[in-house]
Amino acid sequence: MFKCSLKPVATALTDSTYGTVSFSEAEVTRLNEIFPDGVCDCSQPDQGRPAG
Repeated sequence: MFKCSLKPVATALTDSTYGTVSFSEAEVTRLNEIFPDGVCDCSQPDQGRPAG
């Protein structure tokens, strides 16, 4: 993957991105600090893939 589409951490936590993993409030806060722009949405195609 060259560049991925992003989705908010809150969406990833509720749409099965992380399966059945349960995160504490502190872990969710940390995820938001680490990924302020969101996390990769692997259901979307590459965003930066060169043509051809």
